[in-house]
Amino acid sequence: MMDNLRKENDMLKEQLQDMTEQVTTKADADDEIMVKVNLKVEEWKSILADKDDKIIDLQHQLMQLREQLIAANMDTEKRSVAVLQSVSKLKLYTCNWTFCNYY
Repeated sequence: MMDNLRKENDMLKEQLQDMTEQVTTKADADDEIMVKVNLKVEEWKSILADKDDKIIDLQHQLMQLREQLIAANMDTEKRSVAVLQSVSKLKLYTCNWTFCNYY
């Protein structure tokens, strides 16, 4: 009977050791996976930070271009007003001259 108990005890110890090794192996494999996942996460964080910086730069450029467009439109409008004023003065002068010569 003692021999049977010892055999059963030895068998249970072997099972426990096998299970412990399996858990350790699985934990090691999980650790490797987590290290790789963490490396990828850090890589993507870096990529996203670079993209965020690029977006900020492009937004700044866009704002500058809008300001330049507004300034250019204002210059064009000023020129149009100046041309219209010149044409109006010319018509007024022509009209006055014609009117004065007519009477």
